[in-house]
Amino acid sequence: MKFIRAISFSRLLPVIALLLCGGAMHAQTHTTMPSGSQRDTSANKSNTNTWKSEDANLYYEVLGSAKLLTPDTSLHNFQRRPFVQSWARDLGNPGSPIYNLAFTPDYRVGPSLGYHIFDSYRFNLDSLQYYNTNRPYSVFNYTLGSKLEQVAGVLHTQNIKPNWNFMVEYRKVNAPGFYKVNRNNTDNFAFSTNFKSLNKRYTMYAGMVYNKQQHDENGGIVNDSELNDLTQDMKGTMIRRTYILAGFPSRQVLILLANL
Repeated sequence: MKFIRAISFSRLLPVIALLLCGGAMHAQTHTTMPSGSQRDTSANKSNTNTWKSEDANLYYEVLGSAKLLTPDTSLHNFQRRPFVQSWARDLGNPGSPIYNLAFTPDYRVGPSLGYHIFDSYRFNLDSLQYYNTNRPYSVFNYTLGSKLEQVAGVLHTQNIKPNWNFMVEYRKVNAPGFYKVNRNNTDNFAFSTNFKSLNKRYTMYAGMVYNKQQHDENGGIVNDSELNDLTQDMKGTMIRRTYILAGFPSRQVLILLANL
């Protein structure tokens, strides 16, 4: 048995030696390869022939004006309250009725349903923005105040085609108020789109605005000494008012040219 085991091991020695030499030769082949620079394969790309570098171009316009405007992306006056400016005053929390202390002429034409105390929080038809851009553009803002006051908004616009754009904007204003039954909640939504033909003869503007405002009213307090008591039960019956305003502006322009 010992002789057979010796013969079997001796037969395996050449195989083991061959494997070890092969591994050394393989390692030597890899280590002795010249380390030259790698070949640049970017020249073989075929999908970059139409690429071009250009700056972002963004502007918008409103109906009734031919002036092109650019959005304000600076932080100037960012600390000011967005809805109460100059002489306007509210009831203490965002979303509450606003009253202008200074005389301001009313230039509205046609019938009016009133309730202009909430105009500062609404998206208006005459100020709806129609964008045109060569890059997708998005804006998000969020403001948090005392007593869970929150103002959040998001805007996104982009061109579907070079001559066709759309814009979507949403804003939320919510404040529970300092006193009981003093909650305000405002939802604003706006959508706009504009299309221009390649020959510049036809232009179409269309959009939509939607405003929903909820305002809780209490019976107030009896004495001024109760102003600092936030747990004071309000007199009278709680009233929740809801205002919904929607509109669909549109405009089409067709230019006909005749050879004279």
